[in-house]
Amino acid sequence: MQNYYTPKSKHLTLTERRMIERWLQEGLSNREIARRLAKAPQTIHNEVKRGQVRQQVRKGKFEVIYSADFAQKAYQNNRKRSVKQVSLMTLTDRKSRYQIIRLIPDKSAFSVNQALKAILKDYQMNSITADNGAEFSRLAEVFDPTHIYYAHLYSSWERGTNENHNRLIRR
Repeated sequence: MQNYYTPKSKHLTLTERRMIERWLQEGLSNREIARRLAKAPQTIHNEVKRGQVRQQVRKGKFEVIYSADFAQKAYQNNRKRSVKQVSLMTLTDRKSRYQIIRLIPDKSAFSVNQALKAILKDYQMNSITADNGAEFSRLAEVFDPTHIYYAHLYSSWERGTNENHNRLIRR
């Protein structure tokens, strides 16, 4: 049974990374470091792998060491994309398979409605099938409620063409 608890989305701090670096230099095992920090051993293992740096000891000889500063830079670099709010909204016409893509500032219902109003000025739509996300919760403000269809939960095949186009966009 595990004797540690790591709350979800609780990331290691720079101070904890420096402690890991010092304890690794002292020769402590990943399990002992995990016990001292009250983290899962796998968390420490992943952190050590992520923060490894090849350092030249002498000509032709390299040593792999853990660097807290390098690990922190890698962490910050990985988190860069997570703070972006801008999203793509994609719509697909069922008959013609015509794809409409709009950049929206965030995933709010207001932003989606604004984009839909702009799209409706250029294109005629009879109905819309949306997933159950919060961003589509206020579609009735733009469309007649009788022409709004929501896909069932976890049933992405009900919006198959749109999902396939989204897959192609992500490539």
